[in-house]
Amino acid sequence: MKLKTLFLAPLLLFIFAYSVRITASDTNYGPVQPNDNLWVISGQHQAAQGSQLLKWMMAFYSANPDAFIKGNINLLRQGVTLRVPSLQQVESVDQNTALKTLVLHNVLLRTGNPVIPASTATSEEAQAITQRNAELLNRIQSLTAEMEGLKGRTTEQDRHVTDLKNQVSELQTQLSQAKAENADLKARVSGGQSAQNEAATLRKELEGKLQTRIQELEGLLSQSKTRAGELESNLKLAKEAQQTAASAKSEKEMQLEAQIVQLKAELAETKNYVQKLESQLKSAQQLAKAVPAPQPAPQPAAAVTATPNAQPVASPVDSAPAGEDKPWWQTPPALSLGLLGLLLMGLLFGRRSRSDGSSEIPAKQASGRGPSKEDEILTKLDMARAYVEMGNRASARAVLEEVLNEGNDKAKKKAKGMLAQLNAA
Repeated sequence: MKLKTLFLAPLLLFIFAYSVRITASDTNYGPVQPNDNLWVISGQHQAAQGSQLLKWMMAFYSANPDAFIKGNINLLRQGVTLRVPSLQQVESVDQNTALKTLVLHNVLLRTGNPVIPASTATSEEAQAITQRNAELLNRIQSLTAEMEGLKGRTTEQDRHVTDLKNQVSELQTQLSQAKAENADLKARVSGGQSAQNEAATLRKELEGKLQTRIQELEGLLSQSKTRAGELESNLKLAKEAQQTAASAKSEKEMQLEAQIVQLKAELAETKNYVQKLESQLKSAQQLAKAVPAPQPAPQPAAAVTATPNAQPVASPVDSAPAGEDKPWWQTPPALSLGLLGLLLMGLLFGRRSRSDGSSEIPAKQASGRGPSKEDEILTKLDMARAYVEMGNRASARAVLEEVLNEGNDKAKKKAKGMLAQLNAA
């Protein structure tokens, strides 16, 4: 969505530029007013002289390095007079380089970090960023492998694969940003304390995410092992019931054999899932041990001091304030994903044979095992709430219709209330 905004913004500014009169001379523009920003100024000159908006922005930035707070292209100082680059200088700017620079400055603006000059980087920082890139790449490969292993699962597990794809896409975006930072750091020749603090902060965040993922994997592994034990017990009971049937095979015995086959398949599937979780847990633990410790660095170079009148200019691609960023595991999508995961595990543990509605679980197995019809209805209500939180209203309605057809009066009343809220929204 942000990239779409980035490419739509130049078009809007181009249209806006036709209604704005350029008041600058041939070589200077200014002084910069409180309502001015580099997008508007570049759009005016683009409308008057041609070329591309991003090239004009990068040419202005290169011609006026001291006119920006913290060296960020989004933070234009008030009251300064800008040197207007020539059309030849504008055309010499590489479009891809300009786009990458703008994206990097937007990321630094959201995090509150300055655009560190080339004289403040160290080879240790470059090595740390390279290591972080490798870790992100390993994480992406791990999630990709997990997605491939889950392709043949049921509809509920396919939703889990979609969520993992979203995580991989997010990590790939982070990897691209980290690569841009790495390329910038490799070009610097000296280090500063601020860069060391940033590396330490990134390391702590990565360790926290890894520990959280390890705990999640351990929980899933424990639940899967428990389910495997239950399946083995049910299979043993089914075999004992089969052995007691000495007479010729009847229709009921055939149903029992079908249940045994289903239990075997379910047991094999669960064991396979346990093995994948164990492998994933081992990879996450190794990744947590491989996080490098921060290296000491020389005293930082003098930082650019922001003027009191400086006002940060929000870029079209910068829609979230830096102070409101939250850890990924505390965001609403992550919480909804966790709830859906718990519901899916409950459904996995409660699956029954539904071949023709007449199959029965042996008496020993039915006693104290498996969810009741009421539990299944409550699980469907919880699943509908999770779909609503994730914005999937169509799936929520489908689940609520099943509750209306199968549930008791109390469950039907709740389902009708939720459907009314969906229709009113």
